[in-house]
Parts: sequence; structure tokens; C-alpha cells
Amino acid sequence: MRKRKLLIFASILALLTMFVSFTQFSRPSEEEVGKTEKDFSSDRAAGYLKEVAKEPHPVGSPANKRVKDYIVKHFQSIDVPVEIQTKPIKHIRDENFAQEIGAENVENIIAKIQGTSGDDNAILLTAHYDSTPETPGAADDGYGVVTIMETARVLKQLPAPKNTIYFVLTDGEEQGMLGASALMDRTDMLDKVRVMFNFEARGNTGAPMLFETSSNDFKLVQLYKDIVPYPIAYSFASEMYKKMPNDTDFTELKKTTKLGYNFANIGGVETYHSETDRVESSDKETIRHFGAYALPLVNKYMTMDAKEFEALENSEGDAIYFPLMKKTLVVYSDKVVIPLMLVLLVLIVAAFFVSFKKQVLQMKGFMLSLAVMIGSLVPIYIVYLLLIRLLTMVIHFEFDEDGLVMPGTYDPFILAFMVLLAIVCSSIVG
Repeated sequence: MRKRKLLIFASILALLTMFVSFTQFSRPSEEEVGKTEKDFSSDRAAGYLKEVAKEPHPVGSPANKRVKDYIVKHFQSIDVPVEIQTKPIKHIRDENFAQEIGAENVENIIAKIQGTSGDDNAILLTAHYDSTPETPGAADDGYGVVTIMETARVLKQLPAPKNTIYFVLTDGEEQGMLGASALMDRTDMLDKVRVMFNFEARGNTGAPMLFETSSNDFKLVQLYKDIVPYPIAYSFASEMYKKMPNDTDFTELKKTTKLGYNFANIGGVETYHSETDRVESSDKETIRHFGAYALPLVNKYMTMDAKEFEALENSEGDAIYFPLMKKTLVVYSDKVVIPLMLVLLVLIVAAFFVSFKKQVLQMKGFMLSLAVMIGSLVPIYIVYLLLIRLLTMVIHFEFDEDGLVMPGTYDPFILAFMVLLAIVCSSIVG
């Protein structure tokens, strides 16, 4: 009877852990983030999207030029200086590649809000404005484009920032990050940048999450947790992404070794790179959530000084993080994992010692239960790998089979899953 109660309790606890973590996928309401002209408005951003995603606009097409001109006029209308960086595609890849895709140049849009203290601690917000030939690209990457456009509008309503802010809308991302490659030529700008934000989409709905960062990200993720009102991030997602063949502009830009965040939503993956990625199927709540990331983070970074940036850059250790409940993100350093495991091991040994001494446990039953628990790790591992494979297939990625990888070993979902199955197996024997 006692074991049955333990099993029920452990099962409820494991399921509750997963349920509570999933409640983090709550999104901000318009009342929370769009009250005044100085707030991010998803309605206004959705209005931009109707122009950006009217039709497919791949690099080099007349529709691509129309989208570029529309974005440029937006920055000009809010009195933000804007320039076009042009680079021949044959200077990025080769002439045959340029002929194959039917485009001669990539044209990056670079807008700038000048900081009062100069450019040395600049901030870079980026998304790509081109689409694939098959889709209008309302989500990919219309969401990122309109997030940046609306963020720029809001920032122009505020006093001039301390640090310069760059808004870069790249071209040719869908053809292999051509615009981001061209942007690497702008060392005059990139050398001044201290932190980058990239906005992407892998579907047309769902809460966007932080799924990739620059290295040694412990303090970087801590700041994200403290600043953003609805922080959603899983460290296992970052590890899983490293094993996938897909890239974003952030892949190219992080070669600069600057601080950086990469955001994307992954709901509604059936629309990804498909004809259905249209304005009619877009999700205003997802756009609003992107705004709830961009504006608070920019407001924080645009006031930071060099020492504060250096503290983030000199941070050692990667972060392990997961949502615990609504608006609560648990973040701790990977450096504490081994000490925590040692403490847990000592407590387990002490518990077994006391149990044997008080004859609560018998050696025969204990050894049998232990064998079953260890044996249960094999099917647990197999099921886990199948789940990861399924996830990578669902979001249109391929699972890299160079080796067996256990990303996110310390994620609460996986821990709860392993504990639950182990207890079930041991209770059957008991």
C-alpha cells in the first residue's frame, strides 16, 4: 500500500511538473503591451505585415524590391536614417549560383538611431525581408521584419538612447544567408556592436522562444530572465538546434563572437516555407510576444555602459534554463550541476543507510528494485531518442546521427519522465 501511494504521488508530481512548465506558454495581452503610442502595437505591426507579405518576394524579384522600398519608406517616415548595402551575389558565392537563382545583388536595409554617447556600445536588431519563391512569408520572416519596424517606431517616441541602435533587414537569407554574409563586410558597424537580436519563425503561430545564444551565456540568459515579462526558453532547445542542419542569419553573425540572442516561434510548422504562410493565417499574439521581447531588451541594452557589457562578455559558463511557471524562468550555471549531483548522491546514500539500519529496506528487495530501475534506463533512453527524432521531423529538421546525444539532460521534462518510468518499473517488481 505504501508503495502504491508513493507511485501515485511521484506520478502526480512528475505530471504536475510538466503541466506547470507548459503554462509558461502564456502570451502578453494587448492591454499589457499596447496601451499608448509609446508601446508596441501588434495591430500596427499587423498592418505593416499586409504590405510586407502581399506576395512571394524572393531575392532579386520585383516583389522583393517593392518590399524593400516599403520598409525604407517606413524608416524615413519616422525620421530614422536608412541606407542600402548592395553586394553582387557572385562576390558571395559564384556567378553560376547568381544566375541559377535569377538575382544579381543582395540589398540589405540598414537603419540607425544615433546614440548620445556614440557608437561604441551599439545594439543590432536583425531579421530577413526576403521570402522563398513559394510563399508570401508572412511569418518567415514577416514577423521579424514587422517586429523591428514597430520597435523602431516606438523608440523614436522616446528620448534619444545612450547607445546607438542599428536595425538591419537582410536580403537573400532563404538562399543561404546571402545578406548576412554581405553584412560581414560592414566592419565599421559590426566592430561597434556589443549585442545582437535576431528574430525568426519556423511556423505561423505559438509563443516565440529564445532558442540560441552566444557562448558563455549564463549572465546573458539571467538578464533576459530579469528584463522580459514573459520569458520562454529551454536550454535543451539550444542543444537540439546545434544538432540540426538548419541555419539562420544569426549563424553567420555569431562568427563575430558578439553577445547575441536568437528568437523564433515554432507553432504551426505546416505553414513553414509553404504557400499557406500568408497574412490571413498570421497570429497577432505571436507578433505581440516578439514585441514583448524586443522592446524591453533594447530599452535595457541601450542604457548600459561599457563595464556592464564587459561583465556579460566575461561571463564564464553556460546557462541551464527552463520555465517553471507563468513569467518564471529558472536559470542556473552548468558549473553547479556536478556539485548538485554529488550532494544528491550523498543524500541518497545517507537515506539508504538509515533505511537499512532501521530495517525499512531488505537487501534482496533493494537489489532487485535497483536492477529494474537501472534496466529501465534503456527503454527510457530509446523512447527519449524517438521523441527527439519526432520533434526534429515535426519542425522540418533532420536528426543528426553522428552520435548519440542527450541534449537537455537536466531539463525538468526529461528528469520527470525518467523518474516516473523508473518508479513505475520498480513498483511493478515491488
